[in-house]
Amino acid sequence: MTAQELSQTTTHVSALSALVEISRAIADQGEKAFPHVLDLLKTATGCEQIALEVATVTKGEHPRETRLGSTSLLDSRVDTVEPPGIYTYPLQTRAEQLGRLLLMKPEGLSPEAQNIANHVALQLAFVVQAAQRQVTFEEVLHDLAHDLRTPLASALGFAQLLPDTMQLPPKQAVWLRRMVAAMFRMRDMIEQILTAGRLDPETGNYEPGREVFDLAALTQELVDANLANAQEKQITLRAALDPEVPPVYLDKTMIGRALNNLIDNAIKYGRAGDTVQVSLDSTDAQIELRVADHGYGIPAESQATLFGKYVRVERNDLAPVAGTGLGLFIVRNIARLHAGDVTLQSVEGEGSTFIMTIPLVSANLPGAAAE
Repeated sequence: MTAQELSQTTTHVSALSALVEISRAIADQGEKAFPHVLDLLKTATGCEQIALEVATVTKGEHPRETRLGSTSLLDSRVDTVEPPGIYTYPLQTRAEQLGRLLLMKPEGLSPEAQNIANHVALQLAFVVQAAQRQVTFEEVLHDLAHDLRTPLASALGFAQLLPDTMQLPPKQAVWLRRMVAAMFRMRDMIEQILTAGRLDPETGNYEPGREVFDLAALTQELVDANLANAQEKQITLRAALDPEVPPVYLDKTMIGRALNNLIDNAIKYGRAGDTVQVSLDSTDAQIELRVADHGYGIPAESQATLFGKYVRVERNDLAPVAGTGLGLFIVRNIARLHAGDVTLQSVEGEGSTFIMTIPLVSANLPGAAAE
C-alpha cells in the first residue's frame, strides 16, 4: 500500500468513525443531542463554524425557527445564495424541507467531510420530523376532543330523554342504558384530555379559580357520589374525615376533580371484597388527603413514571380498564397549582395509598380571598 493509499484509507476510517459517533448520539438523545452533534461535526469536518436552522412547531403559535450553534451563519434566509466557503445541506424528508445545516470552511470541504455532512443532515431531518409529529399529535388530540364535546353532549341529552318519551321493550332498554353509560365514559375521556391540556405546565395556561369552601364537605360529597360504583364492584367505600380541617381557599372544581380521579381509580382497579378508604386530616402546616385501597398494588418499576402523561399500568392478570392515562397526571398538576403535590405508597399484591398534600400557606387560606 502506497503512502497516498494509506492516507486515503485513514481518512475514510476517520470519517466513518466520526459518522458512527454522531449517529449514536442522535439515536440515544434525539433533539437533545443537537449541540453535541454540531461540536462533533465541526471536529470531523474541520470547519470554522457550523450552524443549524430548524423549523419547529410550537402549540398555539406559527412555526418558528430554533437556531442552535453559531448564529453568525444564519443572518441569511434559506432562499438566499450562500457566499463562497459556506456549504448548505437541507434537512429534507420526502415531503418537506424542515431546516438546513450550514458549514463554513473557506478553503473548501473534502469529499469525506461533505459526505458526513450530508448523512448528518438526513438523520437530523428525521429527528426534527418526529418531534414535530409529536407536538402536532397533541394539538390534533386536543382539537378533536374539543370538537367532539358538543355533538356528544347533544346525543347524550337525547338518549337520556328516550325513556321519558317512549316505552321501550326490556331488551332495548338495556341497550339504551349501555349506550348512555358508554357516552358518559366518552365524555369523561374528552374532559380528561381537555383538562390535561390546560394543566400541562409546558403547554397550558390555567389559572386557578379559587373560592372559600369546606373541604371535608366536598370530600364527603364525592365519596357519596361514588358509592354506587363501588357497590356495583362489591367494594366497600369509606370516609374518615377530620372535622377540624379548616376552611380553604382553593380551586374547588379542580380539587374535586383530583380527588374524584383518585377515588375512581381505586374502585376501577379494585377487586370484589376490597375496601377503599378516603381520609382527610390536617396539621398546622398542611392538609392531607389519602385514598387507600387493598387491591393489586403497583409494581415498583412502574411507580416512578406513574404520574406522567398517557401512562397506564397494564397487568396480564387484569381485564383491560378503559382510560386515557391522564388521571394521575391531572391530579399531580392540580396539587402543584396549589403549591402541593401527590405521592404514592404501594406494595404489589397489598394495595396502594395516594396522598395529596396541600400546604396551609396564606394563598390557600380564606384570608387571601379578601386581598
